[in-house]
Amino acid sequence: MLLSAKIPLLTVPDSPRQIHRRQTTYACLSCAPRRGLSGSTIATIAGHGGHSTGIVNFHIDNTQKLHAVTVVCFAKMHHVKWFCECSKAGLSAGEKPLAIADSHFIAMICIA
Repeated sequence: MLLSAKIPLLTVPDSPRQIHRRQTTYACLSCAPRRGLSGSTIATIAGHGGHSTGIVNFHIDNTQKLHAVTVVCFAKMHHVKWFCECSKAGLSAGEKPLAIADSHFIAMICIA
Protein backbone atom coordinates (compact mmCIF):
# COMPACT_ATOMS: atom_id res chain seq x y z
CA MET A 1 0.00 0.00 0.00
CA LEU A 2 1.38 3.40 -0.96
CA LEU A 3 0.31 5.05 2.29
CA SER A 4 2.80 2.97 4.22
CA ALA A 5 5.68 4.47 2.25
CA LYS A 6 7.70 7.16 3.98
CA ILE A 7 6.37 9.93 1.74
CA PRO A 8 5.10 13.03 3.54
CA LEU A 9 1.78 13.90 1.97
CA LEU A 10 1.05 16.89 4.16
CA THR A 11 3.16 19.40 6.07
CA VAL A 12 4.18 18.64 9.64
CA PRO A 13 1.41 19.90 11.93
CA ASP A 14 2.07 22.28 14.76
CA SER A 15 -1.37 22.80 16.25
CA PRO A 16 -4.11 20.43 17.48
CA ARG A 17 -6.39 21.61 14.67
CA GLN A 18 -3.79 20.67 12.06
CA ILE A 19 -3.20 17.32 13.75
CA HIS A 20 -6.94 16.50 13.63
CA ARG A 21 -7.19 17.72 10.03
CA ARG A 22 -4.29 15.45 9.06
CA GLN A 23 -5.77 12.45 10.89
CA THR A 24 -9.11 13.08 9.22
CA THR A 25 -7.47 13.41 5.79
CA TYR A 26 -5.67 10.10 6.26
CA ALA A 27 -8.94 8.52 7.37
CA CYS A 28 -10.54 9.83 4.16
CA LEU A 29 -7.58 8.53 2.12
CA SER A 30 -8.12 5.05 3.47
CA CYS A 31 -11.93 5.25 3.37
CA ALA A 32 -12.27 6.61 -0.19
CA PRO A 33 -10.94 3.50 -2.01
CA ARG A 34 -13.55 1.37 -0.23
CA ARG A 35 -16.55 3.69 -0.55
CA GLY A 36 -15.55 6.20 -3.24
CA LEU A 37 -15.47 9.93 -2.60
CA SER A 38 -19.24 10.20 -2.77
CA GLY A 39 -19.59 7.52 -0.10
CA SER A 40 -16.99 9.13 2.15
CA THR A 41 -19.30 11.19 4.31
CA ILE A 42 -18.31 12.95 7.53
CA ALA A 43 -19.92 10.12 9.52
CA THR A 44 -18.10 7.31 7.67
CA ILE A 45 -14.78 9.15 7.82
CA ALA A 46 -15.23 9.88 11.52
CA GLY A 47 -16.02 6.24 12.20
CA HIS A 48 -13.07 5.07 10.15
CA GLY A 49 -10.70 7.48 11.86
CA GLY A 50 -11.98 6.79 15.37
CA HIS A 51 -13.30 10.32 15.93
CA SER A 52 -16.77 11.64 16.63
CA THR A 53 -18.62 13.46 13.87
CA GLY A 54 -18.61 16.58 16.04
CA ILE A 55 -14.80 16.62 16.21
CA VAL A 56 -14.52 16.07 12.46
CA ASN A 57 -17.05 18.84 11.76
CA PHE A 58 -15.18 21.17 14.11
CA HIS A 59 -11.79 20.63 12.50
CA ILE A 60 -12.91 20.23 8.87
CA ASP A 61 -14.89 23.08 7.36
CA ASN A 62 -17.00 20.92 5.05
CA THR A 63 -16.96 17.69 3.08
CA GLN A 64 -16.06 19.41 -0.19
CA LYS A 65 -12.86 20.84 1.27
CA LEU A 66 -11.96 17.47 2.75
CA HIS A 67 -12.53 15.80 -0.61
CA ALA A 68 -10.41 18.46 -2.33
CA VAL A 69 -7.51 17.79 0.05
CA THR A 70 -7.98 14.06 -0.49
CA VAL A 71 -7.86 14.41 -4.28
CA VAL A 72 -4.66 16.49 -4.00
CA CYS A 73 -3.11 13.74 -1.84
CA PHE A 74 -4.16 11.10 -4.37
CA ALA A 75 -2.61 13.23 -7.14
CA LYS A 76 0.67 13.48 -5.20
CA MET A 77 0.69 9.73 -4.67
CA HIS A 78 0.03 9.19 -8.38
CA HIS A 79 2.85 11.58 -9.31
CA VAL A 80 5.32 9.79 -7.03
CA LYS A 81 4.32 6.39 -8.46
CA TRP A 82 4.56 7.70 -12.04
CA PHE A 83 7.98 9.25 -11.41
CA CYS A 84 9.33 6.09 -9.73
CA GLU A 85 8.11 3.86 -12.56
CA CYS A 86 9.53 6.19 -15.21
CA SER A 87 12.94 6.58 -13.63
CA LYS A 88 13.66 2.89 -13.13
CA ALA A 89 17.14 2.03 -14.28
CA GLY A 90 17.47 -0.05 -17.39
CA LEU A 91 14.17 0.76 -19.05
CA SER A 92 14.40 0.99 -22.80
CA ALA A 93 12.58 3.64 -24.80
CA GLY A 94 9.90 1.08 -25.64
CA GLU A 95 9.40 0.02 -22.03
CA LYS A 96 8.94 3.54 -20.63
CA PRO A 97 5.44 4.04 -22.11
CA LEU A 98 4.38 0.71 -20.60
CA ALA A 99 5.76 1.78 -17.22
CA ILE A 100 3.83 5.05 -17.48
CA ALA A 101 0.64 3.17 -18.39
CA ASP A 102 1.11 0.75 -15.50
CA SER A 103 1.54 3.63 -13.07
CA HIS A 104 -1.93 4.90 -13.96
CA PHE A 105 -3.58 1.82 -12.48
CA ILE A 106 -2.99 2.09 -8.75
CA ALA A 107 -5.94 0.31 -7.16
CA MET A 108 -6.18 2.70 -4.23
CA ILE A 109 -6.46 5.71 -6.52
CA CYS A 110 -8.46 4.21 -9.39
CA ILE A 111 -11.25 2.97 -7.12
CA ALA A 112 -11.72 6.38 -5.52
